[in-house]
Amino acid sequence: MTLALLLSGECIDLAVAEAAMLAGSISDKLRIRLLGSRTLLLDGDCGGCRCSALNASASRGLAARLIARLAFTRAAYFTVFISKPSEAALMRAFSRVDWLGLCRGSFCVRVKHLQGNLNGHPELLEGRLGGGRQGRSNKEKPVNVDEKELADIVWRALPRPKVDLEQPDTEIVVIIDDNKTVCGIKLAENTEDFESRSPVLRPGFQPDSLHPKLARAMVNLSGIHGRATLLDPFCGSGGILIEAGLMGFPVRGYDVSPGAVKKCLLNMKHFGIKNYKISCADACNLRGSYSYIVTDLPYGRNSKAIVDGKTASLDNLYSRFLKQLGRVLKKRAVTGVCEASAFALSLPAALSPPNKSKARPWPPPPLSIRQGETQNSRHSPQGSGLKTGGWLALAAPTIASNSCQSSVSTFRKLINQAGLTLKDGFSYYVHRSMTKCIIVVDKR
Repeated sequence: MTLALLLSGECIDLAVAEAAMLAGSISDKLRIRLLGSRTLLLDGDCGGCRCSALNASASRGLAARLIARLAFTRAAYFTVFISKPSEAALMRAFSRVDWLGLCRGSFCVRVKHLQGNLNGHPELLEGRLGGGRQGRSNKEKPVNVDEKELADIVWRALPRPKVDLEQPDTEIVVIIDDNKTVCGIKLAENTEDFESRSPVLRPGFQPDSLHPKLARAMVNLSGIHGRATLLDPFCGSGGILIEAGLMGFPVRGYDVSPGAVKKCLLNMKHFGIKNYKISCADACNLRGSYSYIVTDLPYGRNSKAIVDGKTASLDNLYSRFLKQLGRVLKKRAVTGVCEASAFALSLPAALSPPNKSKARPWPPPPLSIRQGETQNSRHSPQGSGLKTGGWLALAAPTIASNSCQSSVSTFRKLINQAGLTLKDGFSYYVHRSMTKCIIVVDKR
C-alpha cells in the first residue's frame, strides 16, 4: 500500500512533520519519503489491512483518518504508479493500468502540475500541462499531456464508461512534481473550513490568537492520540484548545488573566467543545503531570508577563516556564515563540546536536524529510534552508553578539537542567511583521 499526500505550500517542512507524526501514531510500519517538492509518500502496512493495486478502497480508512486531522495537507491518494515526468513515460505507464479493476461507477481525470518553489510560494496549476512554467531549465522538456487524452484511455478500458466532471465516483489524479509523476485515485480531500474559526470571528476575540490551521498543526506535532488530555498553560482565548477539542481530545487550559479565561469559556461553548476544564492559574506554578502540552507563549508589547503574581520580562517568563515544563512534562510539548525575542534567537544554536552523525530514533518519526530519503535519515531537505538539527534559517533581526551568546548559553543550561530534549523546530511566516518559531520538546 502506498498513499500519496498532496501538501499545501505554506511551510513544507511543517507539513511533512505534521503528517509524519500523525502517521507514526497510527502505525509504526509506515515508511515516509518526500517525492518532489510537495508530494509525500507513505508506504507500508495501513493498520492491518491488505492493500493491493486492485483494491484501492482498502486504504480509504487510513486516508480518512489522516485527512480528518491534518492541517497542511490538501488531499490523500491511493498511488497507482510513479513514473518519470515525460510524456512518453506517463502515457506508457497510464496505458498499462488495469482501469477496469480500479474504477467504480463514474470517473474523471485531473492533472495537477506543482510548480517549483517561487519565493517560498508554490503555485498549483491544473488542466493542460507545459504552458509557460517559470523557473524551468532550458534543457527540461515540458510534459504536454491533456486530461482528455488520459480520460480516453480509461474510457476504452471500461465496458460501460461514464464521465462525471462534478462528482465522480472515481477521481483519477496525475500529479507532476519536479522530477517525478504520481498517478493516484483520490481517497479523501481536506475540506476543513479553518477561516470560519478565525480569531476575528470568535465571540471571545483576542487579536494575538493563532490561526486555526497553525494551531491544529501544533496539536498534531505533539503526537497526541487516543483519549489523552492536552494542556495549554497559556490558553488565552482558546485557539489551540478549540482545534484539539474538535479532534475529540479532552482539553485543559490555564491563563493568568481572568479576562482571557472568560473569553476562552465563551469560545468553548460557541464551537461545541464538551470535554474541557478552563481555569485561572499561573503557568509557572503547574501542579501534577501532563503527557501532551501545546501552547503559544505570550509576546508583544501588550502581553503581560506575570510570575508569582508579579510583573516580569517575557524572557524571564519563558525561562521560568521552561524549568516548569521539565518538571511536569511526561512525553512531548510543542510551543510557539515570536522570533523577535532574544529567547527565540538562541534556538538555532541550541538545537545544533553535539554529535552530527547520530541518527534520529523511531519513534518519533522525523520532523523533516529529504527528497527521496526515508524516516531514519539525517538530512537537510533540498532547498529548505535547514540548519543542523532541522532548524529553518531565521529571518529575525540580528541582536548584539554578547547578548546572543549569553542567551544561547542560558538556553542550553535551562534545557539540560530541565531534563528536556529539543527534537526540532520550524520557522513559520505569519505576516510581514511576524514569524513564529515552532519548538518541539521531548522529556528526556
